[in-house]
Amino acid sequence: EGVEKNEDYLPMGIVYEEYITDQFFLRDGWIKLKTIAEIVLNKQDINGVYITNDGYLVERHEDSKVDFEMLEKSLDRLAQFVEKHAKRLGADHVKVMLVPTASEILTDKLPPFATGFDQNGMIDDLYSRLPEGTALDVREALKAHADEYIFYKTDHHWTTLGAFYAYQEFCKAMDFAVPELSDVEQTVVSEDF
Repeated sequence: EGVEKNEDYLPMGIVYEEYITDQFFLRDGWIKLKTIAEIVLNKQDINGVYITNDGYLVERHEDSKVDFEMLEKSLDRLAQFVEKHAKRLGADHVKVMLVPTASEILTDKLPPFATGFDQNGMIDDLYSRLPEGTALDVREALKAHADEYIFYKTDHHWTTLGAFYAYQEFCKAMDFAVPELSDVEQTVVSEDF
């Protein structure tokens, strides 16, 4: 009584439990062993990550993890921002490119039971709110190259090659000269990732 409530305060039992969980003897080794066993058993969904036959780790995005109220506010704010600047600068000078994650583009790699958040629906919803000529949709371009290494195997980010294909779409939309892959000098900077 008389003690101010502190939202950052955690009871000692919870702090101790979190410490023990992090400091569990050989924890990383046990987790690695468990994961290897699940892969050997051909489990394709481990802790929210799909394991594909060709070695990709693709994060599962679920509706239950999406704050739809916050998403709606964010889409509205982005649409208002784009509209304001398209009026000020002209729609030909303002572009919005939402890049879907690997789970939306590399669908052929996912297990047949894979489900998830409808990124395509969300992107379509945003693009329908934007002033004409401001949406820059790269989904088809990325899908056309889905058999290439356009997303890293171990996370959801696109590779430089994936970004290059999106850049080609940007150049087309801006009426710039579109570079070809053969025009670009490619250099592998590391094999140790």
